[in-house]
Amino acid sequence: MAKADIYQMVKDLKAKGIRISFVCGADDKVFPMDKIQNKLSEEFPGKKDENGNVISKGFNLDGFCSVKGGHQEILLHPKKYMSAIEELLTSLEKKSQAPLTATLI
Repeated sequence: MAKADIYQMVKDLKAKGIRISFVCGADDKVFPMDKIQNKLSEEFPGKKDENGNVISKGFNLDGFCSVKGGHQEILLHPKKYMSAIEELLTSLEKKSQAPLTATLI
């Protein structure tokens, strides 16, 4: 898993029309929130118009949710996070009938 390029996987899935949301632990020391957000900004920059004005903030994701907890928290206590995940999946479903995917980091 440590060598997996999740950002490339997300790009490939997005290219296939699959909608994606991220759920990240705000206290995760393995994948710190600021590093995840910076990497997402690099990999999925915002769109600009012909004058260079930002017209979308970036990430190119369909949902992003930070939750209280560290790296193992979602795995050890998944019930605590089901409402956040359900809300993201419901939001994705409303946007489209495309396949739904939630990625836990």
